[in-house]
Amino acid sequence: MVIEINKIHVGEVLSDIYGINFVVSEGSGYIDVRPGDLNFGEGFVIRLHFSWRSLICEFIPDNYAAVLIRAMGNASLSQKELFHSISMALNNRSNIRFEMKINNIDTASKDYRNWPDIWKNFQLSMKIMPFVFENLQIDDYEEIVVAWAGKMISLILSLLPMEEVAEQEGDIGLPEGALTRIEVNRYERNLVNRQACLLVNGTNCKVCGFNFESRYGSLGKGFIHVHHIIPVSVLGENYFINPAKDLVPVCPNCHAMLHKRNPPYTIEELKGIMVSCSKTL
Repeated sequence: MVIEINKIHVGEVLSDIYGINFVVSEGSGYIDVRPGDLNFGEGFVIRLHFSWRSLICEFIPDNYAAVLIRAMGNASLSQKELFHSISMALNNRSNIRFEMKINNIDTASKDYRNWPDIWKNFQLSMKIMPFVFENLQIDDYEEIVVAWAGKMISLILSLLPMEEVAEQEGDIGLPEGALTRIEVNRYERNLVNRQACLLVNGTNCKVCGFNFESRYGSLGKGFIHVHHIIPVSVLGENYFINPAKDLVPVCPNCHAMLHKRNPPYTIEELKGIMVSCSKTL
């Protein structure tokens, strides 16, 4: 099975989403996505296997990726909690079989606080079934690669050291921060936080329920603002943002209304205002 996609375009889309250079290649029945800023042999590949009625998305570390695996094992408890939040959001879907092993021990159902302290190897895969590929066009395959490789990328990057980037409180039109630079083995966390928030919470506005794809079709797919429940200016220097708890998707209108007060209105307060106003009309 040969899958024809525009590899450069797919790499550019993933790079825009995560702020990391990705290189995409293809083989017989599979697509590989690799972070281009890690030395070959010391990084990893996200491989998507296209088979009969199923899609398998797999994390494959390189032969000399021991340092990378150890770094993932050394992730903070907050990072592991984030990984757990994302994995549970995926694992709760009825069509996904989630498998994870640390040091060859099944850990998919174990409390992240009981994971081994030292990681010698790490295996992670998702099997999505049923998954029908008949009559798909090139654009469809590209969308599948971006969506499912992106889910696995979010999981892996949640455990890796990242470059923190300062944010401006008023940059509500931007995705939770902008990339400034990439250092070896350090990634910019803000874009990953945004994707993790959307994986856990979806892309409907948590205040009014608006969904851009429902209204604008493919043009609006994936578009939404991400709001900090606790303002950035209030967070301590060493505060670790958990996207599942600290971030929430909101439409631009509701985002602007949340910030009409300092400190911002809560989601529930703004919902209450909308309900109150609707009753007076």
